[in-house]
Amino acid sequence: MMVMMSVVIALLAANLMKENVVQVPAAAPDVSADKPTDDKKKEDAYLANQVKNTMVKNTSKIQPCFLKYLEPKPDKKEGLISVDWQIEPNGQVKSPEVVFRAFQNKKFEICLVDIFSNLTFPPHGEKLSNYVVHKFFFKEDKPGQASE
Repeated sequence: MMVMMSVVIALLAANLMKENVVQVPAAAPDVSADKPTDDKKKEDAYLANQVKNTMVKNTSKIQPCFLKYLEPKPDKKEGLISVDWQIEPNGQVKSPEVVFRAFQNKKFEICLVDIFSNLTFPPHGEKLSNYVVHKFFFKEDKPGQASE
């Protein structure tokens, strides 16, 4: 019997947390968090739309990593994993890394990093890379249990 599983994408706050990867000059301007700049609004829209949509479309590529993890019947069968990476202006992924893990399994992490390394996001047209953190909640579905 094939093990059914689901990957529920758990997103923080506005569905996706991100920061810019920038070089800060010695006299950096003070930008108020209460009044986002037009560039900040554009970046937030990119992350909330193009990045989120790309992640949803590619969730099925992540499932085989979890199924492989479940094969030896580990004790821990659900939990959160957080992955961060940079999106270059052309949409290429740079430096994906697991930054939080509920599972202590190096092969599972390597599998996830390999998947992210091969993803491509829509170009964002900015000069700097966008930094993205995305959380995934993995859970094994038991026979007769409805997916959430």
